[in-house]
Parts: sequence; structure tokens; C-alpha cells
Amino acid sequence: MLGPCRSVLMLIKQLGITVNVKHVDLMAGEQMKPEYLKINPTHTVPSLVDNGFNLWESRAILQYLAAKANSTLYPADLKKRAVVDRTLNFDMSLSTSVGGAITMKVFRGVEPTEAQITSFKNNLKTLDSLIGTNKYAAGADLTIADLSLLATLSYLVVNDFKDLNDVPNVKKYYERLSKELPYYNEINGGIGEAFKNPPSRAVLMVAKHLNIAVNVKHLDLGNGEHLTPEFAKINPLQKVPAIVDQGFPVWESRAIMQYLCNKYAPNSALYPTDLKKRAIVDRLLYYDTTFYQSLREALNYYKNLKLMDSLIGDKKYLSGDELTIADISTLATCTVLSINDYKDINDLPNLKAWLERLQKELLYYEELYFATMSPPSRAVLMLAKHLNIAVNVKNLDLGKGEHLTPQYAKINPTKQVPSIVDQGFALWESRAIMQYLCNKYSPNSPLYPTDLKKRAILQKLLRDIEPTEFQLQNYRQNLKLMDTLIGDKKYLSGDELTIADISTLASTTLLAINDYKDMNDLPNLKTWYSRLQKELPYYEEVNGHIPKMWKKFIAFKESQKK
Repeated sequence: MLGPCRSVLMLIKQLGITVNVKHVDLMAGEQMKPEYLKINPTHTVPSLVDNGFNLWESRAILQYLAAKANSTLYPADLKKRAVVDRTLNFDMSLSTSVGGAITMKVFRGVEPTEAQITSFKNNLKTLDSLIGTNKYAAGADLTIADLSLLATLSYLVVNDFKDLNDVPNVKKYYERLSKELPYYNEINGGIGEAFKNPPSRAVLMVAKHLNIAVNVKHLDLGNGEHLTPEFAKINPLQKVPAIVDQGFPVWESRAIMQYLCNKYAPNSALYPTDLKKRAIVDRLLYYDTTFYQSLREALNYYKNLKLMDSLIGDKKYLSGDELTIADISTLATCTVLSINDYKDINDLPNLKAWLERLQKELLYYEELYFATMSPPSRAVLMLAKHLNIAVNVKNLDLGKGEHLTPQYAKINPTKQVPSIVDQGFALWESRAIMQYLCNKYSPNSPLYPTDLKKRAILQKLLRDIEPTEFQLQNYRQNLKLMDTLIGDKKYLSGDELTIADISTLASTTLLAINDYKDMNDLPNLKTWYSRLQKELPYYEEVNGHIPKMWKKFIAFKESQKK
């Protein structure tokens, strides 16, 4: 059983939820069958079906189940929930580094590079610092972030947990929780032999924690069960985990965990209702897994462009008829595509149309271009503009290492941008920040829907287009997947603009590097992008100069090679 599946199952056990577990044989390609694809179009596991509501992505499931159960596993307190979200986001980064440093060697016999090993060790050190003397990852209470992290850390059994010798806090944390949770061994006990998928295990642990009854279906990845048309209908990413909840498919582990918490344990500390705490949890869930990174990776770059084109379809915005933070975030990234005069999206009509539309619509698009070349930062700025939030922008000169100072490290231990400080509350990771701002300053805005199912869809979208490897093939696959996800919708998650659109929009600006030609064969993504560029009045103000800056940067780098 994969990690994400196990995390959800653990939550289900924890919450005492009765679920019909359906094992999906990935090796046999059951995840690719039409019936499964209807639940999860990304054909991944786990997936949850709750009264016709399909949900996939383990962390989204964890959040949904905990929220639905009003469990303390996903705290109602905004600050506590933000911490949980941040931790979940960080787990994505940790999981990615574990994959590069450990799982690739086990599954494919590929020795990790020095960079992958360094990334893995750095993430462990960061986690060690984040945990500190806390009993749990997000504080004094067990949350879904812990279940997600446990599923990921269980992979370290491959090296007999020797990797934890240099991170005492993490070691104590893991040893304590593995003994404390009565269902841990039941779900994770055979990880050393089966090498289960952390995302799947994370969702399963959340389901266990929330006592959610789930029908676990094991997919045999080796036999391509996640590549069947059936599973693609459930999860177009053809990944696990994915869930189908009463006909509603949800994929991407973190989105699933959020969904499970929101639906089954809305007051649970696993996914806090407190805006600041939830923002921290979201930040950790999304940590270092941004669409921006995928666009910097050749394979994932094109794949994400096509996926975006598909997700946009004929919708006005990423998730429907209304602008959301997803449009703003994605728009910020897409501006970089101007470096190549947007040639990358010439074959992506939906993305191109969306981008062009938002560029014209968002009147304040270029105002803060000089602050950063970072799509995540621009995504946050666009959202602040959209919500009319007054912010004191402090530009950090990354070239001079201003983000590496002890002072900034106190605000953001990952030493990345963006970060915000709201009345003494420090928060980092762009998507977690966007969710927090919406929750606090515009709680009823369609940018971040209050409806549990709509929010779950949005959360999985915010995570699903996240690249992890520098390969052109994955890049193109992600673009194509984005195009599929958009389909004929106006926005990423439906008829209304959401933060998923804004987030994705910020990343898509990077396609300007190749003049958006990567979107030429992705009509949905191209249309979505072009439309949002024109529709959002602040698009140009925030993103307008990004393409020129990237071209200058690339020209400079080329000159250094001579």
C-alpha cells in the first residue's frame, strides 16, 4: 500500500470512520480502468468517494475527513490550522527529497545524485528544527500533518532509519508516534518490504485517525493499473492516492487530507479552523512543490502547460466564472513565458486565451514586478491586490543573500520567499499564505470556497500541477494533464475563479520563456491562460515586466558562459 493511502487509512482509523476499502492493483493497471478514472482522472491512489463526492490526493483527503468529522486533528483555530497546513506543505518537499534520495534507488536501481542527497538531508534538518521540542509537528496536539509525515518517514526503514541519527528531534518524534498510534503497525508495518507509497499512507492514516470508513482499492503501479482509462477519469494525473466520495473524485494526497478533515472533522486539530494555524499547515503541505518549479524543469514544464490548457478549457477562469487566487498565482508564473514571446503556448489555445485575457483585465499587473522574479511572490501580491489588502512590501535581494540572514530565518526557517508577518504571526509558502489571506480577509469569497467539496477540488488543484524532476518529458506530461483538467471549464475548479487559478496563473507566466509555444497543442490551457490574463485587472501590474526580466537574466547567464 502506498504512503498516501496509508496516511488516509490511519486517519480513518483514528477517527473511527467506517470505510469500504477497495484495493487497487497498480501493477495490473486497475487505476487505469474507466470506472476508476471516473473517480480519479489522474489515476492515482488514494481516492475517496463520500456520498457521491470523489476526492483524491492524500493530504486533501486528510483535511476533508478531519474537517468533516470536526476533529481536533485539523484544528478550527485559524492559527493552529495554518501550522498544520504549513507542515503538510513541507511534507510534500520532504516526500520529494525522500523519493530522489531513497525510493528511486530501491525501485529503479538509480543512485541518487549529490544534489538529491543534499536536498534530502536539508529537509530532514529543517523538519528537525520545525519540530524542536514540540510533541507533535504542529504543536501540542496530533494533527493530520503528523499522519502525513509519518507515512513519508516510514520510507526511511529502508536504511534502518540511520538517516535520523543526525536529527534527534525527528528521531524521537517518529519513534514516539510509531508506538503511540495503535494503528501504525497495522498500516505501516510492512513498509520495509512493500515500500509503500507515503502519500497514500498519509491519507489512510488521516482516515484512520478520523475513524472514516473507506473502501481501500489497491492499485498495482507496476502493472500500470493507474494508467487505465478508468482511473484516468478519477484522477487525470494517473497517480495515487485518489478518493471517490459519493461520486466526487479527489486526488493529490494533501488535498484529500484537507478534504477529509474539512468534511468529516471540521473542528479537528488535524486541519485547524484558526486561519493562521491552517495557513501554516497549508504552507507545509505545499512546501517546495510549486508549479513554478515544474516550469523550470523541462519535462514537467510541458506536461503542466498541457494540463493547464486542459483544465482551463473554455472557462473564463481556472475554476469557473469567477476569479480566484488560483488565477492570480498561476498568472504570476505564466508571465515568464514572455521570454520566448509566449511561443510555448501557441499550441495551447485555452492557456493562451486565459493568459491574454488576464493580462488585460488585471490593471495593476506590473506595479511590483521589480520586487521579485518569483511567481509565488507575485501570486500573493496579486491576491492582496484582488482583496484590497494593504501590505508593506519588503523586497529581499536574493543575489545579496538577504534571505539568508539570521533575522529573516526567524521569520522563515526555509529561507525562501514569499513570507508574511501578520500582527506578529509569521507565515511562509505562497499557497498557504493565499489560503490564509482569503480565510481572514474574505472568508466568504469564491476565491477560496467555503463549500467543502468545492474547497477540496481547489486544494487538489493547488497541489496537482507540482513538478518534482528536471525532465522535459514530465514537463510536457504535466502541461497536457493541466489541459485535460481544465477541459471545458471556465476556471480550474469550475465556474468560479479560485486561488487555484491565481496560483497556477503566476506559475504559467514562466512559459513566456518560450513565447508560450508550449501551449500550442493545449487549447484548454491556452484559452484559460489567455482569458485570465485579460480578465484580471491587476495581472499586468504584477507580472508585466517579468518576461523582460527573465530574458535579461538568461542573457546574463549565457554571457557568463563565454
